[in-house]
Amino acid sequence: MSHRAWFLSAVFSLSLVACSRDVPTEECCTVEGVVKMCDEGVTSDVVISAIQASGTVHEPTPDEIIALHKACGDGAVIEAFRGSDAQAALDAVEAAQVAAQQEQEPERLPVLSLRVSQGSRGIEVFNTSGQPYTNLVLSANGEYTYRLPVTLAPGDGDYIRIASFKNRNGVKLDKAVGVKSLYIRGDQGEYSRRF
Repeated sequence: MSHRAWFLSAVFSLSLVACSRDVPTEECCTVEGVVKMCDEGVTSDVVISAIQASGTVHEPTPDEIIALHKACGDGAVIEAFRGSDAQAALDAVEAAQVAAQQEQEPERLPVLSLRVSQGSRGIEVFNTSGQPYTNLVLSANGEYTYRLPVTLAPGDGDYIRIASFKNRNGVKLDKAVGVKSLYIRGDQGEYSRRF
């Protein structure tokens, strides 16, 4: 048995259990039964499998569509209720789950290829990549920033004095404190380092 067939078999079995435990059999796949399952937290794929196992085909009214949408949150349950293709409904649920996960994960920027060193009076930033870096903003110790006014070309570097870093109130970074952590963000990516 393939992995997909096993998965669908397991979902089918779970749906029958969900119907038999949570909702009486005669209510299992009515609009009210489906809304109840969704309200109780039964996942869309299990609800869809229950609808398909029952053989229910129903053209919901506009009020029923609204109730199903509010309770279940996606169109795949409504499509399954209408008797649409089982695989298409499951694929729609899977696509919605992937989209929701991608929305929750912040986008990771590429790491900039830089050589960064700290001297007693400042920070040297050297571009070791083969591409220019533009709109670089350096953030020291989480609150002091400096915007590099030029593009950092491949093979070029720049020296930024510690006193060039300022916080929101315009207060300069104290040389005695120095740079403990550095975060650099530009159009091409990001870089971070602790000293």
